[in-house]
Amino acid sequence: KKASAPLPSGVTGVHGEGKPLDLRYWPNKLAVTGKEKLAFNRLRDDAASISMVTTCCSTLLCVDHPFYQTNAVLTFPEFCPYIGAGELPEISTRAFIKDWPVEKYAELPPKPGFYLTADGPAFEPPGPETEAACAPTFTAFANPHISA
Repeated sequence: KKASAPLPSGVTGVHGEGKPLDLRYWPNKLAVTGKEKLAFNRLRDDAASISMVTTCCSTLLCVDHPFYQTNAVLTFPEFCPYIGAGELPEISTRAFIKDWPVEKYAELPPKPGFYLTADGPAFEPPGPETEAACAPTFTAFANPHISA
């Protein structure tokens, strides 16, 4: 069995503790060479997300999820730094904020955030400013609930 890639600094591996992961969404326009060095898996049998990892060291390259409607992939630059991308802008919003325990989330520096409900996305703090701040994430998915 191959060892998993190490966790980034400040990430505990315990859901809702430590620092939030840096999530970056990119258009799903991947040109792949070396496909024989890739593997795909799910963290749990019932998970909707599919991870693309390297077979040599299990580095997490990107994730697909049905919500992205095949329009985007999720990447984690802390797990697999980008080469030639320059400096990334500071994270200005938080995604899936209801995944964090309320008391732990309250300890984080405030930023606009969203989570998904059966009726579509919900925003905290509520209001048009937060919706506008989060709109680029939904634009990446071509989500019909929000337009930038």
